[in-house]
Amino acid sequence: MRRFNSYLTVGIMALFLLHLIWGALILFGFTPGGSRVFSFFSWALLVFVLLHVFIGIVLTVDTLRAQKKSGASYTGLNRLFWIRRFSGFAMLILAVVHIVIFTGGLFP
Repeated sequence: MRRFNSYLTVGIMALFLLHLIWGALILFGFTPGGSRVFSFFSWALLVFVLLHVFIGIVLTVDTLRAQKKSGASYTGLNRLFWIRRFSGFAMLILAVVHIVIFTGGLFP
């Protein structure tokens, strides 16, 4: 599952770059392929991100259960683990704000 999640991450980065470039071209007045292609890539990016979030939550719960089961608390040593979770959550909030601003709602 971790390997699939890492593949999703690569896909998210590729779709994000396409989204960034295509969105910039649309904002500058160039519309290569129109907004249908842009919309397709945007929805694909959203699906990839939601899958990534779901898998991340499952893996986090598994990790916390294993930590609780072993009785060892590595809170200080798991700083990077928690930084990744909190920064991912912050980016998710920014993505939701981005969707609301540019579409007028979560699901137009």
